[in-house]
Amino acid sequence: MGRFGSPQERGRAMKDGVEVMSMSYSYGDAAARASAPGVSAARAMAFYFVKGTLVGYEAISTFAADSSDFDDTRVSDIRRGVTTEAQLGELVGRPSGLYVYPLAAAPGQRVLVYAHAQKRGKAPMARKQLLVTVDAAGIVRDLQWEKIGEW
Repeated sequence: MGRFGSPQERGRAMKDGVEVMSMSYSYGDAAARASAPGVSAARAMAFYFVKGTLVGYEAISTFAADSSDFDDTRVSDIRRGVTTEAQLGELVGRPSGLYVYPLAAAPGQRVLVYAHAQKRGKAPMARKQLLVTVDAAGIVRDLQWEKIGEW
């Protein structure tokens, strides 16, 4: 909280019997250059804690300088048990978040978060999210993919 100030939202949720606390922040700038024409420039970030220890974060940005957009056309090329974490970077880009246990299914696993959302004018918010679970060796074990709205 020292660096970002008071969060705009706080929350609590239970995950596998463990209480997870969340804090989220957002910022928009109508005058800033966005990552795509007609998109509002905004950033949002969420942090997740268990007993004061950071267990996850995710960030979304539509600012041109640090956009969280990723190449969703390559999601179908990701193979469970085969694709490595290094190959993910080549396929879809850099993740904008990370979860560890209990936000990941098991200790030793990590979830790489690829998330992007954008708003154009009066259209509803469009969002896409790819969650890729990797084991301790950096091999993809699971993935969840969704894309909502008009892109």
